[in-house]
Amino acid sequence: MFPTMTTASKVNGIAFIILLSGMFIYSAPKLWEFGEREKQAVQLYRDGQLSRKFEGQYDSHFFMRESAIKAWSNLSYWLFNEGMTGVIVGHDGWLFTNEEFTFPNNLQARMDRQLTRVEKAAASLKQHGKQLIVVPIPMKVDIYGEHVNYALGNQPETLYRQFTQHLEQRDIPFAAVRDAYLRSKSEMPLFLKRDTHWTPEGARAAAQQLAREFPSLVGGEVYRSEVVRQTWHAGDLINFLKMSDWLDPELYAAEPLARYQTVKPSTSNDDLDAASLFGNETPPIVVVGSSYTKMDEWNFQGFLKESLKTDLLSVAIEQKGQFVAMDEFLTSDLLTDEQVKTVIWEFPVRSLISQASESSDWLTTMDEVF
Repeated sequence: MFPTMTTASKVNGIAFIILLSGMFIYSAPKLWEFGEREKQAVQLYRDGQLSRKFEGQYDSHFFMRESAIKAWSNLSYWLFNEGMTGVIVGHDGWLFTNEEFTFPNNLQARMDRQLTRVEKAAASLKQHGKQLIVVPIPMKVDIYGEHVNYALGNQPETLYRQFTQHLEQRDIPFAAVRDAYLRSKSEMPLFLKRDTHWTPEGARAAAQQLAREFPSLVGGEVYRSEVVRQTWHAGDLINFLKMSDWLDPELYAAEPLARYQTVKPSTSNDDLDAASLFGNETPPIVVVGSSYTKMDEWNFQGFLKESLKTDLLSVAIEQKGQFVAMDEFLTSDLLTDEQVKTVIWEFPVRSLISQASESSDWLTTMDEVF
């Protein structure tokens, strides 16, 4: 005997057929558009990638995708005070990148590998008559750990200490930025609350600490850093928040940011004419780094000029990291330029535990996989 179909079963069956028909009506035009737009369909089919590519595009443009993500994010934040992957929600409107909370099992091997790369860079610079000075930037959670729900213990501090101790063992000079930060954190904001980067005040504190520890770098020129305007900065960590802003408006609020410009007050028209006439002279200092140096919002290059009282050049790259920037410097004409005497390497310590590979080096990539 076949089971008797109840009214509820009929309703469920009809609803399922309607849903299936609706999805077919919605999906058919998408499939047709994909077929017209995709020029390498045959090759993708042969490689077994055609359906995967369509699924990816279909998923990213699905009309209910954003609503579903927001609903799940709202529930996750309401129940567990958690954001999406990529961000850690702290107290009082603070956000942290999850890169600073994920200590890999192969941390020592990864640190050894990166220290080897630092040592090779220092040796290459020394071979060309140049000194390397590292500016290790402590992790945000290391300086402002009191704003985090998660207990990391002394891991961030230990990571910084291990890194600087290894630099010391390899006779690579560095600036003690963390100590300077801990002394001044009560006087000024050193990191933005909802961004992965330092504030202009944090950049200036690092530059001043470098000048204090290496007085031989300080020249005789005068530079002055001035606030040219006040702006509002939407932190990059806000991009990882997918819940409704009404749940916690403070997390979505932009932060006040003073924009600095560093000028040379003594520069006159005659000086400008002379500079344009003899513009081939290279400054003795080059700063190499990541977005901490590259982005004008922080004015790190300007604060270095002010603190070191000398002009300098910058080789910095956003997103790809400080190793890519150093690789670019080592393959540039600046490496063989005898006028360049010192290379300052801005080095975010969180890159030591970052899961993302910072270069195309195949050994790095394999280590990240395994």
